[in-house]
Amino acid sequence: ENGPNVDWLSVEGPTARIATILEPDQNLLRGQFRSSPDGLFKAGLDNNGRLVIQEISSSTVIWSSEKAGGHLCYMQNDGNLVVFDASMSPIWSTSTFGPGAKFAINDLGVAAIMLDQKTIWMAVRSATALTKDQSLSRGEYKPSPSGKFKIGLERNGELVVMDSTSNSVAWKSGVTGGQSVFMQEDGNLVVRDQQKRAVWSSGTGGSNGARLTVDDAGVGSIMQGTIEIWTTESDKPSDKPNSVSESKPAYNPNALKFAETIVLEPLKKLRKGKFVSSPLGNYKIGLNNAGNLLLQDSSDNIIWSTDVRGGVEAFMQLDGNFVIRDGNRNLIWTTHTSDNNGARLVLDDGGRLAVKLGDTPIWMEGVPRGKYTGPSSPDLQFPLRGIFYYPWYPETWSVNGKDAHFIPDAGKYSSDDPRIIDEHIDALEYAYVDVAIASWWGPGTQKLSRISLLMDETAALKSPIKWTVYYEEEFTLNPSVEKLRSDLKYLKKWFAWHPAWAHINGKPVIFVYNEAGCSVADRWKQAAGNEWYVVLKLFKGYKNCPKQPNDWHQYGPADAYQHIVGETVAISPGFWRADKPQPDLARVSKAKFCENTQKMVRSREDWQLVTTFNECGEGTHVEASSAHWGSETKYGYYLDCLHKYH
Repeated sequence: ENGPNVDWLSVEGPTARIATILEPDQNLLRGQFRSSPDGLFKAGLDNNGRLVIQEISSSTVIWSSEKAGGHLCYMQNDGNLVVFDASMSPIWSTSTFGPGAKFAINDLGVAAIMLDQKTIWMAVRSATALTKDQSLSRGEYKPSPSGKFKIGLERNGELVVMDSTSNSVAWKSGVTGGQSVFMQEDGNLVVRDQQKRAVWSSGTGGSNGARLTVDDAGVGSIMQGTIEIWTTESDKPSDKPNSVSESKPAYNPNALKFAETIVLEPLKKLRKGKFVSSPLGNYKIGLNNAGNLLLQDSSDNIIWSTDVRGGVEAFMQLDGNFVIRDGNRNLIWTTHTSDNNGARLVLDDGGRLAVKLGDTPIWMEGVPRGKYTGPSSPDLQFPLRGIFYYPWYPETWSVNGKDAHFIPDAGKYSSDDPRIIDEHIDALEYAYVDVAIASWWGPGTQKLSRISLLMDETAALKSPIKWTVYYEEEFTLNPSVEKLRSDLKYLKKWFAWHPAWAHINGKPVIFVYNEAGCSVADRWKQAAGNEWYVVLKLFKGYKNCPKQPNDWHQYGPADAYQHIVGETVAISPGFWRADKPQPDLARVSKAKFCENTQKMVRSREDWQLVTTFNECGEGTHVEASSAHWGSETKYGYYLDCLHKYH
């Protein structure tokens, strides 16, 4: 389905006119279409929910995404065209990136994603060349639908894609001597010589039922269902271990935007019985006659409620806290979002209710951008390298008015900046991190979009890194079982469905920063049940607790190396809080940190943890800082050690 980066008009003819189907942030619902300039073709979602291009006069489908079940086709502002089902889960995308790109169609029925008059994707027809257990011998080819291109083995035994008109090679495997090319049952495409020895393969084993296709743009692909797992365009080896792909996501769910209504500005209120609707009337929010705040759809189904009674007014405070008060002015419910002066309450046509500061949600309820229906990622396998991560900048570049002692090379960045996040993911991959553990203080306590951004960018870069949160509230508040259950439900609703969330034994993973005491383990066992993989911070006597979590870990910034046999290893590069005149742990030398890393790997403990990637306020970070721990690489010697020993 993906075409080359060429002028799309020149593919079919130089005079074809174009019509825009979708600008950024626009969408089509099932059954909606947009026509080509001459009115001969149209593109949109058919009644089966497939994205299609049709010839209007005959209703003939000339191209299809093949994936049915779509409810909405959305042109994201990052340049990715995504089809979502009725639950707003992404089911198909163009896997494109180019902020400001648009979806368009020309007079010849060719649809494309265009960025500044250049094509970054085309809806190109493809034909199946080989299915499982089928093969081609030397000199045999299979054509694309128009016959313009063909794929097969040349006379010298090299797998090629050829332009049938000019007889020129559009792509080649680089390996000669093949006698046949075979599509194995496991999805691996293999070229074998006369002795049946494999001389080349696509490396796509483990993709049972995959097939080889060739399209009218001259691209050969291996498809598993509707998912493209290999193409001749991407068959280029990387010279960097754990390199971060330059391509952008198959989807970016939290980038989806809908038109929104500002329900309440600061110092404004909703009275009992008053409801405010989203722009298209898909959803509405208000206080019912019983004084309960309700989010309802257009059929008056309750999507979410506060489950309180007696509310007389819902009020957006100046400090960013959204509250409900009863007739005596008593507070009966709140979003706990104070210290966000100027925040407002908004409702969008996707059903999301949010307290937003600028464009950033700091509290969300309603309809999330995805749905947890089971494990969203494959189980991680021990031993695992984890690292503690802090998405709380620029708010914490100082501690009690004192600036951090070691500023990273990226400067005093913002955790809202996708470019910074991409650099961090690159560094984490370089350090062979399996799980990044992001600090989290509960709903409404920090910008929720930052957790989403971390996972979205990880998926966008096709990185294997997985994420979870470090539940920090436990240490200071000793939350009740009911509170823990509520927060775990919140995490599952808003984040754990994401494919970048960590899973072990089919359960989403969560780390907890807790004080000592078996009561902690007891409360978490009750709250999480068998639905979460809980990793508590160990303490003296932890083995004697009658209720045990799934695992234990150590967070130990003041010790360069800690090994709790049978549980975990934790290493630290140093510990010097910004507001302290002397460090608790002086910066560890390169030689010592490399030695500690090597010892950690040799321990074979399940959890091998690094404290921390970027807790700059406490001076425990390994993030690159050339002025203090620079090296010949851009990563600095701490990350170099982690890269060398893994």
